[in-house]
Amino acid sequence: MKSKLIAVASITVLICVGVGNSVACTPTTVYDLPINSTVGGTVTTLGEGTRTYDEGIVVNLVAEAEEGYRFVEWTGDVGIIANVNAAIATITMNGDYSITANFEQEENIMIFPDLNLEAAIREAIGKPKGPIYPSDLEGLTSLDAMERNISDHTGLEHCTSLTELYLGYNQISDISALVDNPGLGEGDEVNLGSSTLSDDSINIYILQLQARGVIVQY
Repeated sequence: MKSKLIAVASITVLICVGVGNSVACTPTTVYDLPINSTVGGTVTTLGEGTRTYDEGIVVNLVAEAEEGYRFVEWTGDVGIIANVNAAIATITMNGDYSITANFEQEENIMIFPDLNLEAAIREAIGKPKGPIYPSDLEGLTSLDAMERNISDHTGLEHCTSLTELYLGYNQISDISALVDNPGLGEGDEVNLGSSTLSDDSINIYILQLQARGVIVQY
């Protein structure tokens, strides 16, 4: 991760103007603003490096991620940034500030073809919009998706932290994705009551889950 530690200090400049036979000098304070970024992106506005600004000047910052990365947050002297998670930010120069744009490698986006299943998962993880990443699913241990008119449970194979899964009263026939979920095992519970299960689901997949110690109700 590339980052630099730069010592900065405010400077007071005297601006002198001739008035008649006299000279009037007004002190003006200027501050330094070093801008850095981590691997995966850059600050395109204003650019990176150290710049000096008069006190009170409003500075605009824009962070841009490289392909395969995403902007995460601003760090450093961020008490003057309204939203550290927004890639576009402004700073009012009332002191010496050092700011770093932080990026991280993008995870694979999880796709749930059944929008009703996706809606149930979003409710459970507290993420109403935006891409769903594997890290969003790490804390998902219980999912209640009963009576949600779900017909396709593809994507549940990625919810490997599940210990309780309620899918009853839906139109699910093929439960092979549950078998593909390596996290389902001894003592975990899966409720498929009143679902339209296929013969393969009943005679093959449920037996495979039960052999792993999963408690299956159907």
